[in-house]
Amino acid sequence: MWQYDVQQGYRSVVRHKLLSVLVTLSLLAGLSLPAVNFGLFSEAYDQLMKRFFIGDNLYRAELNAAPSLLYDQVEPTRQQLAKLTGVTTAVIEGNALFTVGSDTAISQLPITWATKELLTLRGIDQDLQASLFQGPDRLLLTPRYAKILFPPEVDPVGQDVFIGGEAFTVAGLLPHDGMFPVIDAAHGAMGSRYSVAMEIVIQTTGDPQPVLSEAERVLSQLNPEFRWHPYEDFIDEQMSNHYGSLLISLVLCALLLLFTLLNTVAFLIYKYEKEQQKWAIAYTFGATHENLKRQVYTETLICSLAALCLLMPVLWSLQKLLGRFGLGISLSPAVFGGLILMTAITAGMLGWLALRRIKRSQLLQALRG
Repeated sequence: MWQYDVQQGYRSVVRHKLLSVLVTLSLLAGLSLPAVNFGLFSEAYDQLMKRFFIGDNLYRAELNAAPSLLYDQVEPTRQQLAKLTGVTTAVIEGNALFTVGSDTAISQLPITWATKELLTLRGIDQDLQASLFQGPDRLLLTPRYAKILFPPEVDPVGQDVFIGGEAFTVAGLLPHDGMFPVIDAAHGAMGSRYSVAMEIVIQTTGDPQPVLSEAERVLSQLNPEFRWHPYEDFIDEQMSNHYGSLLISLVLCALLLLFTLLNTVAFLIYKYEKEQQKWAIAYTFGATHENLKRQVYTETLICSLAALCLLMPVLWSLQKLLGRFGLGISLSPAVFGGLILMTAITAGMLGWLALRRIKRSQLLQALRG
């Protein structure tokens, strides 16, 4: 019997084309903002995760006041930390803002002074590292800043850029925008501009407490307020802020979607009001409320899937448009999975609201004849 109800639901969608189109477009409008929000936050999540160092047993030195270390303190301090027993890797990451120009563009870019240890903890492969450290006048660009400095038809690799008046050759592109463009730390300060350390991270082995005590002693010579904390705690803190913003935006999107569904129900109710005679005959020949429910849910599912199909090119267009303004929309499998789940929930909610409205408006009694 359910096959018959599904077939009748499909025929109802085809029979009332205008109302079905209105329902689909209304659902498209309601799904668009949550979908864009999901894509934006998914992209932001990916980029945020790429900002973190990669590895186990990492500890981060935290200092409320800034700057933490000046340029001439960075390398001696890093070497002291690296020599401590139990420390496998010590990195100090810093950057400064420069005017960077190419043959076609000029912009303000943050530049990071990088060591091999730093790039390794950032997950940069050895070949790309080797291309950077071939000479002191080489640079690794991020995809974002490459688009700023060079037109799409130009391959940035091998091109020259000027940083603070000094010429650098683009040795390669970093795989993501989770970092700033980098130069070899051995290059030294450029003019009056130099790196100010932003993050101090060590990787330990064995019991961390004695190691951290010694590392704290090293840093206390520069500033007694330095304290070491597990890097996982720092990641959790950063991600909790991201999740909090996501939760607020999802609640707002859910309220907007609910408002859209409440208005979309009116189109379904109007359609069923036009089919009173059909349902009166159906109930006379043994139809039940279950038949009505199956047909309603079939119609809402068909219209929701149609809205999802229309949503795909909309998201693709928005991805291209917002990308010009530096806003990325992720269209990953996780995003598509979330959209499919959201569409199924939307279809169920719309069907439930329609059946509730039919019952409360006495339309059910009218349909029964």
